[in-house]
Amino acid sequence: MTSALFNINDTWIIYGCITLVLLTAFGSKVWHKVNKLNSKYHIITWDNNTIYTQDDEDEDYE
Repeated sequence: MTSALFNINDTWIIYGCITLVLLTAFGSKVWHKVNKLNSKYHIITWDNNTIYTQDDEDEDYE
């Protein structure tokens, strides 16, 4: 009978499975709604105009 009782350290497995099922079931719908909301209000933005180069040929290390 004691094997049917859950240890508090083992509950993360149950919560992980529940989270995985919820993400699989509702993840696509939530992603599309958040993306639509972001395109309307521009909550998350980043600058695509900056260019980072790693040109080490012009530097002298002497």
